[in-house]
Amino acid sequence: MDTDREHLKDTPRELDSRTGGDGIEVALNWRERDNALFVTVRDAVTGRDHVLAVDPATALEVFRHPYPHLDGRRRPATPVAAG
Repeated sequence: MDTDREHLKDTPRELDSRTGGDGIEVALNWRERDNALFVTVRDAVTGRDHVLAVDPATALEVFRHPYPHLDGRRRPATPVAAG
């Protein structure tokens, strides 16, 4: 039983998530063992995944707008066909 409890402390818990119509999945997660908050970003268009450690004071801001916090790892602009 104690090992199950210890395992749960290491397992991130999803606090909130959202999926955009542009292929972006964002989740706000918390890990009990170290009280860590982090935002995961999965981009189905580029195939890239990102994990951002966040401060509790800015967690919702990063969750709502993750790309400005990716240190230059922004999603590349999609070319628009002339038409």
